[in-house]
Amino acid sequence: MSDWVFAATGVHPPAVAPEELDKLNERWHTLTTKVQESTTTTGKIISDITTHNTGEAADAFTSCMNASGIPTRLTTFQQHTNTIEQAHTTASSILHDTTTQMQAKAAELNTNLRRALTTPNLQTPITLFTLLKKAQQDLHTIDTTNAQAITNAYQGIEQHNFDSPDAADAGSDRGTPKEDVAEKWKAMDNATRMAAAQKIVDEQFRYYGMEPIKITWDDTLDGSGVWEEDTQMIKINPNELSDPDILHTLAHEVRHAAQHKAVREKMTLDTLFIPSKEYFMKKYGATPKEVELWESNFNNYIKPDEHFPGYLDQPVEVDARQYGKQFVKTLTVEKLEEYCQ
Repeated sequence: MSDWVFAATGVHPPAVAPEELDKLNERWHTLTTKVQESTTTTGKIISDITTHNTGEAADAFTSCMNASGIPTRLTTFQQHTNTIEQAHTTASSILHDTTTQMQAKAAELNTNLRRALTTPNLQTPITLFTLLKKAQQDLHTIDTTNAQAITNAYQGIEQHNFDSPDAADAGSDRGTPKEDVAEKWKAMDNATRMAAAQKIVDEQFRYYGMEPIKITWDDTLDGSGVWEEDTQMIKINPNELSDPDILHTLAHEVRHAAQHKAVREKMTLDTLFIPSKEYFMKKYGATPKEVELWESNFNNYIKPDEHFPGYLDQPVEVDARQYGKQFVKTLTVEKLEEYCQ
């Protein structure tokens, strides 16, 4: 037994048994699996209902689901449970390694001390002290190094916190460009990216019957981009240009401009008592009820720094992310090359 070594050096193996984390991790794995099943099932149900049903009831259901943000919440929660599960797995592995390394070092010291005491001489006290001091330093290094590794493992949870703006960058929510599109975008220089981005924005504005607006490149933005309704400006952060996810941002911010336009048009059509359902579905892919939700949302808009989950789940943001996601998923490398010409 080498337990006396830990008492003598004052450095002990982890107090938490790795098996405890293993049990905890099993529960998180079960939760992650259940959430994934719920996310898949919910998505399929929503898809089936919206695909095979039409009419006011179906439109109301679509509006309700978009406004609730339930699919987004489930996807985000699944990402968090998976992150926590991975952190527990990593920490458990580190704890196992820490205990093994410390026990091996203690056994090594025990053997060396016994060997030194087998043939004692005048140097033996110094030898014993040196061996003990060296073992103490080695054990301390093992302890601090692995403690930092465990801390690093759990920092991932903080970075994916529900209140963290990083959640807005979740790939499953914003969509992921095709591999060849992403590679093409990464290979461009910034001047080419800027020119292509402007053409994308121009095309998107024309699609909604709006006059194209020149992008304002603003490197002071906290995020990747923003649409400012008051100034009628679309601002994009040039520091984010190298990331293919900026393609989502371009479509996302133009969609916000279109949402505001839809709200203005609905007010006009309602004043003239002109039926608007078919018009809005054809032009914006939204029901009049959804446009009403947008208007209410803009009047009670939640800013990211006020309450980030609320910001993510409000109707105009859910809709803009869906639109941006569809854009990046359907963008081909051939179309991207057209934007670069």
